[in-house]
Amino acid sequence: MPGGAPPPAERFEVAFADDEGEQRLPWTAAWSVPFESCRPVRKFPSYKGQRHLSGRWWTATTSTLVGYESWGGA
Repeated sequence: MPGGAPPPAERFEVAFADDEGEQRLPWTAAWSVPFESCRPVRKFPSYKGQRHLSGRWWTATTSTLVGYESWGGA
């Protein structure tokens, strides 16, 4: 590619947190990562007067709770 840019597939990374901390991989190498087992990258805060909803949702796929946050008005 002009300017020595990497091929498009190598320009994108996936960042995630696991038991070893933050990890980064080219997205083409991330297909084998079990993202359902990864840790949240940040907390889902909850406080009086907030304009969004946050919480945990049960998922039957993994039989665990997963964090969520809506960015719409509550």
